[in-house]
Amino acid sequence: MSQPPGACRKTHEYELGERLGGGSFGDVFAATHVPSGRHVAVKRVFERPAERGVERPDPARELRVLESLSHPNVIPLLDHYVGRDGAQMLVFPLLGGGTLADVLRGAGTGLGEAAAKGFAKQLLSALAYLHDDAGVVHRDLKCSNFLLGDGGRLYVSDFGQARWLPGAADATVAGAAAPTAAAAAAVRARDATRPMTPHTGTRWLRAPEVLFGSRSYAAAADVWAVGCIVVELLEGVSPFRAEADIAQLASLATKLGFPDEAEWPELGALPDGDKDATRAISLIQRPEAAGELFGWDWAEDAVGGEDSEDGVDDAFGGQGLWTLPLSSVALAALGWDT
Repeated sequence: MSQPPGACRKTHEYELGERLGGGSFGDVFAATHVPSGRHVAVKRVFERPAERGVERPDPARELRVLESLSHPNVIPLLDHYVGRDGAQMLVFPLLGGGTLADVLRGAGTGLGEAAAKGFAKQLLSALAYLHDDAGVVHRDLKCSNFLLGDGGRLYVSDFGQARWLPGAADATVAGAAAPTAAAAAAVRARDATRPMTPHTGTRWLRAPEVLFGSRSYAAAADVWAVGCIVVELLEGVSPFRAEADIAQLASLATKLGFPDEAEWPELGALPDGDKDATRAISLIQRPEAAGELFGWDWAEDAVGGEDSEDGVDDAFGGQGLWTLPLSSVALAALGWDT
């Protein structure tokens, strides 16, 4: 990979320290900006070959998306450079509060309504900005991607799977230099012609349309994930969790009921709508198979079971998650003051 002017100089400006974490698409290191002595976090973005059915990571898109964002609850990009091995290196503030997943693990149970409201309000504020102002869908919202700073401020991070939403191709990056704005516009235009992939994010946080194979889902997929996350904050566990896509759909159906054509007319038109709906319903009708897939006692979680919907109903005021509205009204749907 060729390196742009100044890339080698910037490489020497950053001294990498311990590895803080990482995943399928990158590693994050504690680092020091040598000229200033400032402590930062540096993400090394992996270049990975395309896999069947899985969208190839796009380092250029991640960079351009990050350059276009500015919100109190979105992690700010401080700098970027190309490493000695040609990898893209993204520089962020080094925060000391860990992640929201760390907080949940430490609590052992839910965080309680006051703390859950505080984090949910920050998350929804960031999401409304991403969807309504920036025209970006994150596609990988989860507690381990929410970093915590001073005073419990939440920062949405890891935009490696983010995409610009349809209609965002003509947007401009406020205050960006002309070359940066042009590069961002090129990536946005490319996104506008590429289908989405249903193989993104964490399975038990995927929206139903994604599980049914949609290639054109949008902001509502993020909002579904937030609904599941809010239940997790309140209850300490994700409301719908399984280890295979069909089992995931069956898990949803046991707790929410299966949507019919009147409720969701577009279901039959989705790529896997008919096939996966039939298979998911068959699992519900065969408790022994579902129990093996879900890893829990079917009798305790069956439709109409005593404990099957408590977490969902308590958090969402009885409103089914199938039809959770967009982020601008999600707090109202939760029954919380904005």
